Amino acid sequence: VVVRVSWFTINTSHTLETSTGEYGCFVQRTDAFDGYIKQSLGRLSALCGCVVASTGSSCGITYLMGGGYNEVAMAVKNMVANLTGVICDGAKPSCALKLASAVSTALFSSVMAMEHHCVTSLEGIVDDDVDKSIRNLTSIGSQGMQQTDKMILSIMTNK
Repeated sequence: VVVRVSWFTINTSHTLETSTGEYGCFVQRTDAFDGYIKQSLGRLSALCGCVVASTGSSCGITYLMGGGYNEVAMAVKNMVANLTGVICDGAKPSCALKLASAVSTALFSSVMAMEHHCVTSLEGIVDDDVDKSIRNLTSIGSQGMQQTDKMILSIMTNK
């Protein structure tokens, strides 16, 4: 079994071919990273789950592209900068739209990271330390969006 993904940027194109074993490693790394983020986020959050899932995917994609720790960290920072604030407003067809945005962002973040482009600590909630960037994301999702969660529920129940 061969998984083939192609994506293009203005100056470069990356083509990725991977074996079944490498795909298994991708899944393991993605799941482990998702769990790492989720443990800080908590059980319920107004932060859409696609943010966590696609951030983990960007790690696996970057790894499959040949990236090491530094490139994976850059991909995570790009994801945190881009998708923090995407809200969950209930499981329904609009989730597919959010997921499509998250997947394309994961691919884009990985390509950027492999080209050594990354959002810096000078912008927004991203920190030089990737773990601190993740904690900033999960703090917003678990604490900062509590009022957002109440507002979403109010809007949904009063339509």
